[in-house]
Order: sequence, then C-alpha cells, then structure tokens
Amino acid sequence: MNTSEFLKQMNSYYPLSEETISAIMAICSEEHYQKNELLLESGSMARYYYFIQSGLIGYYTTDEEGSSIYKIFFEEHSFVASTSAIIKNEPSDFNIIALEDCSVIKYPVKAFRELLEKYHDLALFHIRYLEKTGW
Repeated sequence: MNTSEFLKQMNSYYPLSEETISAIMAICSEEHYQKNELLLESGSMARYYYFIQSGLIGYYTTDEEGSSIYKIFFEEHSFVASTSAIIKNEPSDFNIIALEDCSVIKYPVKAFRELLEKYHDLALFHIRYLEKTGW
C-alpha cells in the first residue's frame, strides 16, 4: 500500500506526529473496486472513510423516476465518505460508486473516532477537513 499521497493530503490540513501516523496507518487497509461497484449503498450505515489512490468515484441519489442524480465527483487523492450520515449516525441518503476501477485506502469510522479522542493532532486534522469541505 503506497501511503505517501494519503499522508501528504492529511498533513496538508494539519501536520501529524509520527505517533499519530503510526496509529492511523494501523487501521488502514487497501481495497480495490471495479467500475460500477458500490462502496456504500443508500440506506446503509457508513462504516468507512476512503482515500482515492486511483480512479474516480461518484456520490449520487436516485429520484422518483429512478434516474441517478450525482451530487459530487471525487478524483484521485480525495477523501470520500458519507460525512453527514457518519456525523448524524444515520443511514446514508446517497450511494457511493466507483465510476472507474479504483484503488482506495479505507479506514473504519469507529476506529477513527477512537483515534480522534486519543490524538489531538488527528482531531485538528479532522476539524480542518470538515471546515474546508463545508460539513
């Protein structure tokens, strides 16, 4: 798993200590998704945060006629999650889908929350990320 861009992006929001980096890397895994494969289905609980190493991901809902309505697209080196659903601890209103074959680093919401309580610098990263993305 190549983590250099992942860590570069995290550190662009707030510089993380080596101890924090070790802790976050311990909960990360690499996952591959094929084109049109769902990372998260609408109505499901969001259990992971994702970082796109390669590929393109879309965030969409379906209207009454069954048409897909895309809210946003995420390119390589972006963080992706159903952030509102995670914060509210509610099922997601959106689908998250691989629009191309994708490689992602994923980390579980629950383990990440535990790290946020333990590592102040990681909490500051998360706050700055949420502020910058408008959540």
